[in-house]
Amino acid sequence: MLRVLSPRGAVCLWVAVALLVGCGQATTPPENLPVGPTGPPTPTPSPTGTGSSSGSLTVMPSNSLSFAGTGATYAQTLTVTDSVSTTSLTVGVGTCGTGGSAIATFGTPSGSGTSFTIVVTPANAGSCSASLSDTHGSSIAVTAAVNSGSVGLNGRR
Repeated sequence: MLRVLSPRGAVCLWVAVALLVGCGQATTPPENLPVGPTGPPTPTPSPTGTGSSSGSLTVMPSNSLSFAGTGATYAQTLTVTDSVSTTSLTVGVGTCGTGGSAIATFGTPSGSGTSFTIVVTPANAGSCSASLSDTHGSSIAVTAAVNSGSVGLNGRR
């Protein structure tokens, strides 16, 4: 014997099937994740650079820098962490250049062991890439985008 469901019965059946099919697949959207007692989670370090089995480099806050103007006022300090202790960190200026035509200048790395800091100062408008490397052969690229910091306006009367 075949029975026909009432509209209410059909809706109930559909809801029951939808719930069964969706079991275990519900996720919490990232914006609704709980926040700990000290605030939102700490940002994940920038991508890890290449390296040998003896270590890798990470750059905080990011290995992609953006500057709103030029000069020491706009300088940013990078913290470079090595997964293994190293004696020094080397900067390869790459396309960032040197001297008066440099797009960004990289200060001498300071620190030792697994943590170093480098001050990057924007010098001229443009974009460039440099590399940071340790004594174990690990390296990571750092990019810089420098804006001139000036705005031109065209007036009308």
